[in-house]
Amino acid sequence: MDDRNRYRFVNVWHLKFRPEEVYLVLEDIGAYPRWWPEVRRVDRIDDSTVRIVARSVLPYNLTFQATDSRQGEQAGVLEVAMRGDLDGFSRWTLDPERAGTVATFEEEVTVRRKSLRRLAMVARPFFRWNHAVMMRHGRRGLGVYLAGRRGGAQQADELSRVDRRRTTDSSGSAFLLGLLLGRPGFLRSLLLLGQLLVRLLFPLLLLVFLRCRSGFGHNR
Repeated sequence: MDDRNRYRFVNVWHLKFRPEEVYLVLEDIGAYPRWWPEVRRVDRIDDSTVRIVARSVLPYNLTFQATDSRQGEQAGVLEVAMRGDLDGFSRWTLDPERAGTVATFEEEVTVRRKSLRRLAMVARPFFRWNHAVMMRHGRRGLGVYLAGRRGGAQQADELSRVDRRRTTDSSGSAFLLGLLLGRPGFLRSLLLLGQLLVRLLFPLLLLVFLRCRSGFGHNR
């Protein structure tokens, strides 16, 4: 078995909201694009299955079906089986804590998309980083959305749209502005520039790798 294409992720979010509030939002997969920038589209297939299109920093989409396999508000568990570019499962587990809720996200998947499987040897660290960026944005977006829901559905959508614009603004101008003004956001600006460079360089590196691999095959 090729372990290079298997991934296991565990992320823990501490949220200042009651478990029942968090559960209601996480249960509504169709609304994920409202607060999670990297979840680009969710299409309902039937009562228990949706098709999800996700895209983080790196320039590729992941498309897969997610089917409810375990749900329980009392237990605080939401789990789906995944099939498509990713095969496996993802699971939310919600536990109360004094300040609100601990939301644990677990995912175990195998990459099935051929182009990404061929790159696993060299690009695996980038794929993991890509996932980490997505989870960081999701944590922030969920907090904003939950806060907005307390003020009403319209406010939740408005706050999420504003936060999505901030999150997805990865232009080099933010870096230059941080340099010129010398503000505390310099490190964040540096991170934004790094994300921009990855967006620009990754397709070039992919092309070089595929050409080298093709040349190696011809020479054998």
